[in-house]
Amino acid sequence: RVHGETSLDVSMSDSEDGVPLTKRKAVVAAMKSAAEKKSAGVASAPKSGAAAGASAKASPAKKGATDRGAKRARDSDDDEEFEAAPAKKAKPNTATAVPKAAAKKPTPKKKKLESSSSSSSSSSSSPSSSSSSAPKKKATPKKTAAAPKKKAKAMDDSSDDSDGDAPKKTKAAAAAAASAAPKKPKAKADPDAPKKEPKKKAEEPPVREWWNEPPLEEGKQWRTFVHNGVYLGTDWVQHHVPLIYDGNEIALNAEQECFATHFAQVCNNKLYGGDPKFRENFFTEWRTKCLAKTGLDKTIKVFERCDFSRIAAHVEAERERKKNRSKEEKQAEKAAKAELKERYGFVYIDGFKEQVGNFTIEPPGLFRGRGEHPKRGMLKPKVTPEEITLNLSRGAPIPPPPEGHRWKEIKHEDDKTWIASWHEKVNGRIKYVFAAANSSLKQRSDMAKFDKARELQYYIDDIREDYEAKLRSGTQKEKQMAVAVYLIDKLALRVGNEKDKDEEAETFGTCSLQHQHATILDENRIKLEFLGKDSMPYSNTFTVTEAVHKAFASFLRGKSGEDKIFDLIDPSDLNDHFKYFMEGLSAKVFRTYNASVTLEKELAKSDMQGAAATELKVYYNAANREVAILCNHQKTVTDESFSKSIGGIQTKIDARTEAIKDKTAALKKAKSDNDTKKAETLKKQLEKDKEMLKKLNAEVQLRTDNRSVALGTSKINYMDPRITQSWCEHVGLELKQVFNPALIRKFPWSAQATFAGGHPGPERWMFVTPPGAPPFVPKKPFGSAKDTKKKSTKGPKAPKPKAKKKAKAKAAAKTKASAKKKAPAKKTARRKADSDDDDGDDESASG
Repeated sequence: RVHGETSLDVSMSDSEDGVPLTKRKAVVAAMKSAAEKKSAGVASAPKSGAAAGASAKASPAKKGATDRGAKRARDSDDDEEFEAAPAKKAKPNTATAVPKAAAKKPTPKKKKLESSSSSSSSSSSSPSSSSSSAPKKKATPKKTAAAPKKKAKAMDDSSDDSDGDAPKKTKAAAAAAASAAPKKPKAKADPDAPKKEPKKKAEEPPVREWWNEPPLEEGKQWRTFVHNGVYLGTDWVQHHVPLIYDGNEIALNAEQECFATHFAQVCNNKLYGGDPKFRENFFTEWRTKCLAKTGLDKTIKVFERCDFSRIAAHVEAERERKKNRSKEEKQAEKAAKAELKERYGFVYIDGFKEQVGNFTIEPPGLFRGRGEHPKRGMLKPKVTPEEITLNLSRGAPIPPPPEGHRWKEIKHEDDKTWIASWHEKVNGRIKYVFAAANSSLKQRSDMAKFDKARELQYYIDDIREDYEAKLRSGTQKEKQMAVAVYLIDKLALRVGNEKDKDEEAETFGTCSLQHQHATILDENRIKLEFLGKDSMPYSNTFTVTEAVHKAFASFLRGKSGEDKIFDLIDPSDLNDHFKYFMEGLSAKVFRTYNASVTLEKELAKSDMQGAAATELKVYYNAANREVAILCNHQKTVTDESFSKSIGGIQTKIDARTEAIKDKTAALKKAKSDNDTKKAETLKKQLEKDKEMLKKLNAEVQLRTDNRSVALGTSKINYMDPRITQSWCEHVGLELKQVFNPALIRKFPWSAQATFAGGHPGPERWMFVTPPGAPPFVPKKPFGSAKDTKKKSTKGPKAPKPKAKKKAKAKAAAKTKASAKKKAPAKKTARRKADSDDDDGDDESASG
């Protein structure tokens, strides 16, 4: 019997074709290979069994060649299976489909191993097969290494025994010989065997050089816009762990269990489960919107009697289970995520494949909000397809909705950049799905934003002259406007909009500052303390001009507590005032301008050319920190988490310091012993250790300095990336040392700094145009097909002083005439102003 080979007939006796059964194994392997190739249409039919057998009997040399040919045939089968493996994954959902590779290989690898082991066990238990366990004929190391497979060894052994070259051994002798034999060295890799392919990183779409493309039509954002819609997630899978109420188990349905589980996840968290307002909002909504549907609201009435501990224990057990998943489970999940990303994670903009920011619609959960939001803890229900509107180009295929559902609406708005939108039910705002932050659409708007801020350099002097003049001789309202513009210009404050305490967290900005937020100090100093965006505390004591100090004090007279300091102006007045000087000017443009100017000035304080990379990184982060402080970009870090982050580095510092101490002593001894070679080695090691210690200390210093300062927000939103790109090129520092990969992908256009204009030949690119250099002309990132006139090389001009009074009078008349129209739209105007203050990515934009 041939070991487990049942795919071909091997029942013929020696007399039928003259081939001994001990020789037939190689013939069968060759026949099998030829038959498979014939079935695949690759090769013609093999020789007949008799002809092959005759050639095998001709001479021992031919026999060895046939064995090697059989081995190659098996190796080639393995190659085919290895190369065809990806094809098996091509149709995961087709249960009846049989991959070609599987059809070609009737005997899988697992079966080979089983048959091989069964043959060896039968040979040890049956005297008639003891020859198969006899020692092998002496062979060259090369031959042994070239045949690592057990099956090939069994073939050679059986043929050797039939020739009588090796004496027969008893079962006991064979076992003794096997135990006494030395361990075989590891076989060398078979050069013909298939090599393992290295793991491929997920391929990202190539960078689209949109700045080299023809301009779009006026007002258009794209030419074609094609995508597969959004992913709505999966339905809640019940775990059936009951709620305990007054000591009794309460069974919950899927919806009730879903929100109870979300609360159980945070019930022991001080920020959420420990927050009375969060608990109150959750319990009220859970009873009225979930429990009332089945009448459980009549049973469950008091929050304090609810025990979520069993559900919380289940959540913790699930968390641990996920941590301990098998490799196969993790790979399956990874493959499923990759499949979802390939389907929903890309949008084709003008034919270019680009990433989507977050293609998954928010699942049900509990609203957390920012800061002390009055609605924190309320339920966020599941979003259905009937609530979602899709935006794509005309003629593009409409993504099919989930079975049994339909989309709310399909739009074709080429002046919009959103992919999908829906109304969220907690705050009633519109939420959007956008292309990713590194998409061409976001890159265009980023470049336009920074160019708009850069354009402010040609108007900033006129704006400053204007508010200084009003401080000297203006009315009380004009003085309030002047001081407000001064604070936005010098302190980078936000405009500050009125907030509905019942709808939003109460935070403050320039126009909404209250008497309780300001303190007038001596020596022209003012102290401001209030909650800024995201409820982050702002505390700053600063020195102002005498005129500002005097005017600010007058605004506080006769007021107290929550009385507004700037009670004669509002955000719309302030924005209208800005647009009088420059089209598109807002408080956010001021923040971007001052952040970029601050970074450029800080980096220019010292010429760092030739400095080490570690020193350059520390220097850059110090400049970045000044910008973050200016913009009040803070983060909350507990003592415990900070100590944990520093602890690991401190351990390395201690170990490195001890190593330096020991090596210094060893070096001293080596020098005294005149051991030059050892001394030289120790000297090199000491240099490396000291350099590493320097880096570790720099990292500790960086983390300590930036403990409560968030450097990332200003990098993403406020500092022109071309400043960083230009400085890195100037000092010889790799951009990746200060920009993470996501930022590099977000700002690829910054490397093309010259195309934006204002670049004085071979000199460095500067945000503020150097004296003598031609003023830059902002490039329209979305272009205009109709705009074919040659652009002026002169910079934008500010309004003429004589025309200012006329323009001012017209603006005042227009303001009075439209005052009645503005009143009903106050909430809309406030939301529009809010969008100017948004630091976040477009994925979280609203309205």
